[in-house]
Amino acid sequence: MLALFATALAIFGGAAACGNLTRPKAQTENSTDTLTVYALNGTPVSAPVGIWLFGRTSSVISSNFDFDLAFDIDGQGNTTLYTVRYIAGGLSGAHSVALQRYTGGYDALTKAPSTGYITDSLFTTKVGDVFAAPVADGFVVAKVREIRAAAPTGDFAQAETQLKASLQQSIASDLMDQLTRGLSTRYPVEVNNKVVNDMVAQAR
Repeated sequence: MLALFATALAIFGGAAACGNLTRPKAQTENSTDTLTVYALNGTPVSAPVGIWLFGRTSSVISSNFDFDLAFDIDGQGNTTLYTVRYIAGGLSGAHSVALQRYTGGYDALTKAPSTGYITDSLFTTKVGDVFAAPVADGFVVAKVREIRAAAPTGDFAQAETQLKASLQQSIASDLMDQLTRGLSTRYPVEVNNKVVNDMVAQAR
């Protein structure tokens, strides 16, 4: 299913305490943004699928694994949120991502949770779900704002047209094979070679 995921991101700088060497002043200002990405499967390779949390950008997934999260949706509409290393597998050089679901609401989470994170895993998700993740110099709060079907345009439209044509051709070929086998079973054909040879001889 070709789907779009709109995700609201809030990035909070780490807590600061002036004069305390163990808690240096944050270098990142608090900010919010909204990113839109496509489903992991059934999407052209040139489409933005991954989310880089700290950079607040969507990205095309490649073998470099330079993203943190990606969504996917199955034929029944069930949505899953994957971390990069879960997708890449343990043998790859992909980085780890720690994540946790937060039930207190997007606006209420203004302080980074100290425990409860799950590393390199996956989560079932739906619209309204909120997740927290530590990043460099702070933490990110992410909310799944919207999930909707994507209207195919450009490369997407071309890919959809090619897929439909391929499926139609495959279905037509299968139906013709089934019809041929069915007719052969019900109405067996035997060639009368003598009649054929006589007709050929007369034609000469």
